[in-house]
Amino acid sequence: MLAYKFRLYPNHEDERKLLWTLELCRRAYNRMLEEYNVNHLSSNEMGRFLTRLKKEWPELNEVYSKCIQPERDKLYANLAALREMEKRGRRVGKLRFKLSQRFRTIIYNQSGFKVLPKNDKFGFLHLSKIGDIPIRMHCAVDGVIKGSLSSTCRPASGSPAC
Repeated sequence: MLAYKFRLYPNHEDERKLLWTLELCRRAYNRMLEEYNVNHLSSNEMGRFLTRLKKEWPELNEVYSKCIQPERDKLYANLAALREMEKRGRRVGKLRFKLSQRFRTIIYNQSGFKVLPKNDKFGFLHLSKIGDIPIRMHCAVDGVIKGSLSSTCRPASGSPAC
């Protein structure tokens, strides 16, 4: 498996959309963790809870649905890792809620994104419900792309975007 890493060059509107998507994914993760702590839902029950959550929070409809579903998977992977560490005799606590400084990745798995080459060095990353973001391509993409991670930075107030 090969991994390609391209630099994004979002304009202010794209950056705003990326940060808003990131924030909504973080809130959804924290809300699922809260629900898990209260009711200990299974992964399938949490999927149904996500459907109800979208009705409670209409702004979640502004985010591509395949960006929120991996947050559920991430939650259960973290819980499994804690259980495994506990089996090995380590002292573990509970999962913590994610602060905005510690939540920096949006996951597009399988669909909702497309790499659109413009020429040898430049292209666009199309993200569903966000738009086309200019990228710098250091090499041509070979094969089928299986997933996309969009890591964003949080610019300090008044500083230009990363």
